[in-house]
Amino acid sequence: MEENSPFVFSRDEIREKGGLKAVFKPEAAQFSDAIEKPGELKSLALTLEFFPDEKGAIILSGALEAELKLECYRCAGLFATRLKENFDEVYEDTVEYIDVREAVRETLVLLMPMKILCSDACKGCCQVCGSNRNAKTCSCQAPKQNPFAALNVVLKNPAPDTDNARHKRSKE
Repeated sequence: MEENSPFVFSRDEIREKGGLKAVFKPEAAQFSDAIEKPGELKSLALTLEFFPDEKGAIILSGALEAELKLECYRCAGLFATRLKENFDEVYEDTVEYIDVREAVRETLVLLMPMKILCSDACKGCCQVCGSNRNAKTCSCQAPKQNPFAALNVVLKNPAPDTDNARHKRSKE
């Protein structure tokens, strides 16, 4: 463990001071693996507060603010966004040094929305020509399909009547 890392804190120092607060902006590249590609972490700001509790554990209360460049799932356009999240961790008395990198990485992963959209009103891409319908309107018309068209296959090639076949065999 890198004891000189800005992400590593001494349990004894936190106890001696009755708590510790750290505010810093680490290099975004250190956590780029937490963001699904083609997304990109542009900047990261952390506020970390450590408190010893009466049982000897150290409680971390953290706040993370990330500036991201993401790709919209509907229109495939790139857009910038800022996301904020608070997180808490409890470190048992047995740890001598507290490394917060994994807590930060996990928070970044959980911070990402399930469906990344540039806006709730995103119109997506045209199904015919592929153009971004947020940028321009196209005159394409999607081919109209009958939702029951798949049943034509069944009507043209009916399966053998299994009930009649079973009934005939039982009579024999």
